[in-house]
Amino acid sequence: MKHAEYDQNVFINCPFDTEYTPLFEDIHQHGNSPREAVTRVRNWLRTESGQSDMPGGAAIYARYEAFRADLPSICSKLKLDFADLTFADLSHAIAGWLREHRPDST
Repeated sequence: MKHAEYDQNVFINCPFDTEYTPLFEDIHQHGNSPREAVTRVRNWLRTESGQSDMPGGAAIYARYEAFRADLPSICSKLKLDFADLTFADLSHAIAGWLREHRPDST
């Protein structure tokens, strides 16, 4: 019997699905720390993109914490249930917050 969501799920059989191996080559442990995960992803993006003006992991995480602190009031303004946000609603909240909180260009 097939699970109800079988057709909506993906299984990658690493290391045997060689097509996907490059996706996992740079995986590093983050000790279940969001700050460490953000920093590691930032460092990887910095290396892969070659973008030299990317802020450090601590700065990116500070902006994330500021957004998370503002999220309940954003939800209130948008009349959304903070505990039951859809991906689309969260994406909309993030986009609006980013428009209002552009980082200093100085």
